[in-house]
Amino acid sequence: MQAFLMICIGLLLASCGGEKQSKSTVAAIESGEKTRMEWQKARRPVEIHIGGMEGTPPAWPQLGVYMAVNATTPEERQAFAGAVFTRKGEVYVSPNRNAVTSDTTAAISVCHPFRKGLGANDTLRLTAPFRENLYGVETSRSIGNAIESTFRLQSSMALLRIVCESDDLRDWLDGITLIGDGIYTEGCYQPYTGRWLDRKAIGGIQAESANCLLNNGRKHDLYLIPTETACSTTIIIRINGKDHALRTMLPPLTAGNMTHLSIRKDGEGVAINGSWVETERSLAYEHRMMPVDSVQTGHYLQRDGTIQVGRDTLSIAVVIETDGRHGKAVALSDCQGLFVFSGNGVSSGRRFPTIDGTRKEGIINPTNDIHADDRIIYKPGMPYPDDCALGYADGASLTQGLGEANIQKKQGSSFGRQTMLQEVARHPGGYAPSLGELAKLYYLLECDKSSLLKGSIAPLQGEYLTCSESGKDSFYLMDFTNGIVTGGLSKRYARAKLRLFYLF
Repeated sequence: MQAFLMICIGLLLASCGGEKQSKSTVAAIESGEKTRMEWQKARRPVEIHIGGMEGTPPAWPQLGVYMAVNATTPEERQAFAGAVFTRKGEVYVSPNRNAVTSDTTAAISVCHPFRKGLGANDTLRLTAPFRENLYGVETSRSIGNAIESTFRLQSSMALLRIVCESDDLRDWLDGITLIGDGIYTEGCYQPYTGRWLDRKAIGGIQAESANCLLNNGRKHDLYLIPTETACSTTIIIRINGKDHALRTMLPPLTAGNMTHLSIRKDGEGVAINGSWVETERSLAYEHRMMPVDSVQTGHYLQRDGTIQVGRDTLSIAVVIETDGRHGKAVALSDCQGLFVFSGNGVSSGRRFPTIDGTRKEGIINPTNDIHADDRIIYKPGMPYPDDCALGYADGASLTQGLGEANIQKKQGSSFGRQTMLQEVARHPGGYAPSLGELAKLYYLLECDKSSLLKGSIAPLQGEYLTCSESGKDSFYLMDFTNGIVTGGLSKRYARAKLRLFYLF
């Protein structure tokens, strides 16, 4: 472009030298203008397509793009020298108006995440913990109104996925640490080629998604620098403040594959009870977890044990109380069907013979004229003692105690009826609420005008089970339609709905 301008200026100056040159000068200027216009027409924007994702927008909001264009202007070269392209519909485009070129054969490189200022062969030093790193392999290119280049994204990381479970739903996972000679903790990385150089194994790698319930179904993903050979590895699982060391041999950690380990804790300790390898795992955009101490009442618990602000198809419960990091959530809807407490006389060992020391039943905060003997005045924070059914709000411990007793007693006949404990076992991290927890939920939904829960969950209507026992063969049930608490119902025969609570 600069050379073209110099020629035009020279021709213009020459045109002032005399009348004999005027016709040829005008022709040269017209020719130069035509050439400039044709050059402008030849310049096209670049569109990046991600193959294998037809019909749905790609998941990644941004890509890094490097294109070694043979351009005549610094602005054009800079626009493609490691630039960010953002998703627009099903393609990625540059927001820079200078990102147009006539060089349709220039090599294009793509990576995720975008790293500013890096060229196609540049490297950077990365240290653990690692995240997903992707690079693109171009599969096709077409030239129309834009230079349309299609890429297949590939991972430069191996993925180790650890899933834990326990016989005790109250077990807490404090951390997961991976140590081994083949567990590299740092290396030099080329984002646009996916190559790792100068790898080192110093110390260990810790999972970032720990500090949660062990049994909530969360997948603990550790992205690792690939290895060419199998490696001996020590996995340290810290549960309830105690370390458990597992030694195992991991297969070669190939880029783009996933090694899955299932780890189970029981009364005898911790062991690996299953493993497999996926040679080609699906790539997915990595959603960052919510910052520490940011969880609020009204946020949503997901199937994978994480919390997010908005509700979607993976939401299973809404947060009812929290310290900003952990707490309780109530299921968005009832379990399907009606359930009995148990099929036998199973007991957690904790019984609440009365609601308030006097009565076994009554109506919570009645709005009509109800006799004093039938009223139950309840509000969260009222000084009900924990030896009172309304004052005990640890349904997880009661449910756990019932489950352990049920195993020892061996489930008896339930006459073909579904039992509460069988249903709870189907929901990792879930438990049957105590009467105190169900009463609090009733207050928030029916009595507290400022509650954030209203409209967040399906309405509770009719009679609901609790895990609070009122006697050897009886338990407490609550009628949400009328706010009635009833004790003395048969564990074997009284059937009711079940709305689970979750720890997180």
